[in-house]
Amino acid sequence: MRVCLINPTEERILQANLPKEIEGVRGKNQPIGLMYIAAAARQVPGVDVRIIDAHAADMTMPMLAKAVADYQPDVIGLTCITFNMPDVMDCVAAARQGAPKAKIYLGGMQPYLYPEETIALSQIDGLFLGEAEYSFPAFLKDYEDWDALLSMPGLMIKREDGSIFNTGLAPMVQELDVLPMPAFDLLTPEPYCSVITDDSPTVNMLTSRGCPFQCKFCSHSITGKGYRFHSPERVVEEMIVAKNLGYRSVLFYDEVFTVRRQRVFDLCDQINAAGLGMSWLARGTINTVDDEMMEAMKNAGCETVTFGVESGSERILKRMNRPVKDRPKIKQMFRSAQKMGLKTLAYMMVGNPDETVEDVEESLALLKELDPDHVHVSVFVAYPATEFYEEGVKRGLYGGDIWREYSANPFMPFEVPTWPEAPPTDVLFGLTRKIYRRFYFRPKKIWQHLRSITTWQGVKRRLSYLPALLPSWITSLRVGQPAKAS
Repeated sequence: MRVCLINPTEERILQANLPKEIEGVRGKNQPIGLMYIAAAARQVPGVDVRIIDAHAADMTMPMLAKAVADYQPDVIGLTCITFNMPDVMDCVAAARQGAPKAKIYLGGMQPYLYPEETIALSQIDGLFLGEAEYSFPAFLKDYEDWDALLSMPGLMIKREDGSIFNTGLAPMVQELDVLPMPAFDLLTPEPYCSVITDDSPTVNMLTSRGCPFQCKFCSHSITGKGYRFHSPERVVEEMIVAKNLGYRSVLFYDEVFTVRRQRVFDLCDQINAAGLGMSWLARGTINTVDDEMMEAMKNAGCETVTFGVESGSERILKRMNRPVKDRPKIKQMFRSAQKMGLKTLAYMMVGNPDETVEDVEESLALLKELDPDHVHVSVFVAYPATEFYEEGVKRGLYGGDIWREYSANPFMPFEVPTWPEAPPTDVLFGLTRKIYRRFYFRPKKIWQHLRSITTWQGVKRRLSYLPALLPSWITSLRVGQPAKAS
């Protein structure tokens, strides 16, 4: 049996949180979920697996159709999130053209959230609901045994007569080390990079799943409230494999890398003992890091730690249900990271529920005080399955469950929902442009980034950003903003 797993293109992905020109300043990450699924699938005797990363390869639909036709798979699986469904359906059509007799299945966030709407879409044969490292290989093993499939959790499949059976949500994987190592070898390293490191190619890794925090803008129900993790020994094993394949840096893609303090220290010890010489990046939270932890991370090769600051207003942070709401603690941790020699990235949002121009001013002021190496400023989006979106629906701010309506017809005209009571999106985009311009076009910051270039790859990477950043800078000069937002 031949199995083809496809990471869709992102040509038509729904975006409202960044000005279009700034969207171009992005790295390319491996589809880590598909790599876990591929590793599990190829443990089934007689199964051959291939991953096609249509996004990383910048594929057109004819190119994708040909790649699928050349392989002629029996089963095709695509990963999908709600806001890239137009791309997913384009890729489904191309895959169907390339392999007309293959069965096509979807997995990921979209089937989890909106299974009935998704299964009803044309050319879809079935869905995998929830984490599929167990259900997908079991499905391949009992592919034609309907009795076995009916007792297998995590499946939603169309029968030939048009009827649908649903076996419910697959249980979350609790012991991550039991899973086979992600199939890093099925993708070539060259396309993959991060915008905040010159040590490319960069490999994505998950050392944990889940998040213990309950921020209202996040779809935390998808990965669960619990916190599941790989052992430090397993993580280092994956790093060794990735290094041998040609990767030079690691992006730990955990929702929060620093949740368990002792585990971070143990992992740093294991990395040092292995002598890998790989740089790495990780996501932290202000309330889970301290000086000792960051020093250990730095000594183990950590180059950059990212923090979700989100807002400079303590009132808005409380509205978001953020774990740390006081500015002094935020400033202290950024200073500590910088003192340790760690680069920092601050995530911020504008247009949050109940946010005023004065709140945005506080965010701008805090950002100036923090002076991180990088910023990522976006416009608030009410994503599906978030508390803020549910609040908006209950209050009638969106005129209905618009994400569900869109899921039933992903080609319908659709505007990504921001917060209706916030300023218009074009005003918010003007603010984000202004923040980016004021941050990155300061002489101090320009000189800082020039000094940090250590490779020819770094030169090329920064030159590639100019077509995106310069129009943003010019646009921000032309667009007038209210005086208080200046």
